[in-house]
Amino acid sequence: MQTPIYIGIDVSKDKFDYAAMDTHNTIIKKGSLQMNRDGFIEDSLLGQEISQLIESFPNVVVGFESTGTYHVNIMSFLLSLTEHVYLLNPALVKKFAEADSLRKTKTDAVDAIAIARFLIYRQHSIFAMTEIDSAYLTQLARLRESITRDVGKTKTHLKQMLNIAFPELLKHANVFTDTFLQILEQFPSAKAIRKATKKRIQKIFYNPTKSRGKKPDMNPDQLFDLAKYSIGTADESLEMAIKFDIKHLVFLQKHLDEVTSKLIDNVNKRFGNELEILKSIKGIGDTTACHFLSEVKNIQRFSNYKQLIAYAGTDPSVKQSGKMIKRGKISKRGVSSLRRVGYLITCSVIRHDGVFRDYYIRKREEGMAYRKAVIATWNKLLRVIFAILTKQVKFVPNHG
Repeated sequence: MQTPIYIGIDVSKDKFDYAAMDTHNTIIKKGSLQMNRDGFIEDSLLGQEISQLIESFPNVVVGFESTGTYHVNIMSFLLSLTEHVYLLNPALVKKFAEADSLRKTKTDAVDAIAIARFLIYRQHSIFAMTEIDSAYLTQLARLRESITRDVGKTKTHLKQMLNIAFPELLKHANVFTDTFLQILEQFPSAKAIRKATKKRIQKIFYNPTKSRGKKPDMNPDQLFDLAKYSIGTADESLEMAIKFDIKHLVFLQKHLDEVTSKLIDNVNKRFGNELEILKSIKGIGDTTACHFLSEVKNIQRFSNYKQLIAYAGTDPSVKQSGKMIKRGKISKRGVSSLRRVGYLITCSVIRHDGVFRDYYIRKREEGMAYRKAVIATWNKLLRVIFAILTKQVKFVPNHG
């Protein structure tokens, strides 16, 4: 049996350094290539020679750290050549490198060697990326999360502007329905509404093409009454800011709907069965389940629920010395996006599912603060999710 080869790659924006080693820590080849087509195809190791290595050494293993976006293209290229491709947690590699040497030297070339050595000694405890589709799902889910944050910021700013231009409207109506967004886009202040004709306002109120949000909280006459006695003040610049916020909000909501639909469709194709299993827990819907699956991907990556909790970064940090054992805050070493969607999932599940609501209430009665009780409930939920996804069975509340 031939000796396997381990290739560590340190990825940056414009280039990547590589180091190929055998199990005896002997460096077979190392170098630096540009992050372009020449680096992928024409240059030596990762261009022409990697295919020869894979043919000569069936157990070739390639690994690199997660870099946000820089690693995606090279990962796609490598997965076309071998299935033994590992995306590594930078924190784990850093700790390994620090324990492996006392020297403070840190260069891209040294990092590539450290990654190769990490693969040699830790391959059994990491999970290979067998396809690029899962990485694209993660990018799609995080794009949706980013748009959602922008929607929230835009709504907050719009309410701040309306609190000056027409504060009474904020107290008596949901200004984010289609009806009020259309009205405010044309008449962005109490002053502007007072000057408008009832016919124009009524035309917007009773427009049959409206699609988003609930029915208006008031009729045109009530709106005119509010505007008539409003204390709001607005000049041309404030009205312009309100109009811009509304147009920007409509733009964001449109693209949020498109990205959400795309995410659900793609996750359903890739993890359809897992999606239905997650949704068997009351409070978990399509959107949050899809975001969860895009971050976690294949549940077989985790040998037990503790690894899944650590991946989310909600495992407690522990300091022990002699007889002293101190449990601190959550580690936050995992995926921050998964923690954020986990918080949303848990709050929804607490509201809709009796099993987890009772658990949350019990933790609160024990003296836990609100967020601490939510995190405890999230960790219990992760234990249940790990079990039902591993066994491929839907959740049965009586056995929760």
